[in-house]
Amino acid sequence: MADILLIYPLLQERTSKLAEAFPPLNLMFLASPLEQSDYEVEIIDCRLVEDFMEQIKARVQAKPILVGITCMTGYQIISALQICELIRRTDPQVPIVWGGVNASLLPHQTIKHPLIDIIVLNEGEVTLVELAKTIQAGGSLKGLPGIFYKDEGQIIENPVREWVDMETLPMPAWHLIEHNMEHYIQNGCLRLHSSRGCPHTCRFCYNKGYNKGHRSAKSGKKICDEVEFLMQKFKVDIFHFVDDNFLTNRKRAEDFCGELKKRNLKIKWGFSIRIDYVKEPLISTLAEAGVDDCFLGVESGSQRILDKINKGIKVEHIKAANLMLKKHNIKGMYSFMLGFPFENDDDVAKTVQLAVELYEANPNTQFTLSNYTPYPGTELYNTIKELPTFNEPQTLEEWGQRCFAKAESFRPACDYNFEDVHLMWALTFTKPQRFSGLTQAWLAPLKKWAHYRLKNGQVRNTPEFHLLKLAGKLYTPF
Repeated sequence: MADILLIYPLLQERTSKLAEAFPPLNLMFLASPLEQSDYEVEIIDCRLVEDFMEQIKARVQAKPILVGITCMTGYQIISALQICELIRRTDPQVPIVWGGVNASLLPHQTIKHPLIDIIVLNEGEVTLVELAKTIQAGGSLKGLPGIFYKDEGQIIENPVREWVDMETLPMPAWHLIEHNMEHYIQNGCLRLHSSRGCPHTCRFCYNKGYNKGHRSAKSGKKICDEVEFLMQKFKVDIFHFVDDNFLTNRKRAEDFCGELKKRNLKIKWGFSIRIDYVKEPLISTLAEAGVDDCFLGVESGSQRILDKINKGIKVEHIKAANLMLKKHNIKGMYSFMLGFPFENDDDVAKTVQLAVELYEANPNTQFTLSNYTPYPGTELYNTIKELPTFNEPQTLEEWGQRCFAKAESFRPACDYNFEDVHLMWALTFTKPQRFSGLTQAWLAPLKKWAHYRLKNGQVRNTPEFHLLKLAGKLYTPF
């Protein structure tokens, strides 16, 4: 059995069969340095294991050195706490260690929970190795950088740890998840992570509170080494980098393109960036190197909202970038948000209109639409929590039970219903293969009708969205 057990809890209540998922990259990054220090590591991804509670119980009975649990804000907290209860019943002595964004942004609240012994703050690659060695040797945790812990009921806050240079880290432990690889390769595409942090200061983003302005990245050569390995190991040639901002360092992006060319590696790939990074000649270089799509946070079609959230872009920049992506046959995947506390009907209407304009200028476009979520540690959260209607969660359980999809306590007085504007999604289904059981003949009139209604401002009572949602449940893990 493993010396170290790392667990990725459920992201939502399991209501259907196992489906595609993104790799637990954060746990894979942690596992490699542990293995280099001669620890045997196992990752349990609860999303892809039907009997994960039984498996966790069996592994804990084998008395690992520690159990590490990653956790994001939302339902994953509930799943993680259920797992902790099981661990406590199985072996009250095994140390339960939490890490991840929520624990790092709310460390005091997290370590107070009786089911949690230790939290690892921010990056854990170095900290977790030192923690495992100390626990194994029966040593004191006093002064070990990067953790909060309990000592006879007293909470101890150790000093912060220096940030990690990603260039010094070993490749993530892909071999620990290869038995589930068919679930992680989505539509032929595999997700990678090559950098951390972003220099920009959007008021809704976790980055400022979590990374605190720090940025780190793998070199172009190191990225290419991993891509080449994965191509050979798993026969995959489509990749998407889930970095906060892939193009923060332009030179390493160009170096990566050069490495692909030098090694004659033919791949399709994409990444997440900001609109203001879509510029020549860099975009031409990326397109020539196989870039097929990019995910761009547009957030709103209202300049007033863009300014209020400190996005640092103009609406005209968005339109110009869309045309440039069209020129190079790169699919733009635009992300919009609704429900900012200062948003009104006019702002929402401008968002809808911008989506229509982007689609008309470039039909090779997709959209995602989400509710604004007030995450702790963000600048805008400090504004939200001052609203008299907002009940700030005081415990981990309350954070886990918070339903952000229906966060009426901070929504503005706006006539638009969130699901109304989901009609924009109808414009994104340009490729029939997204619905394997449906034909283009069925989708085409639905798309056309959705386009007409959006263009004319008819965004309420949208049966098209519900039809697409039903089709997704029937035919895909939508």
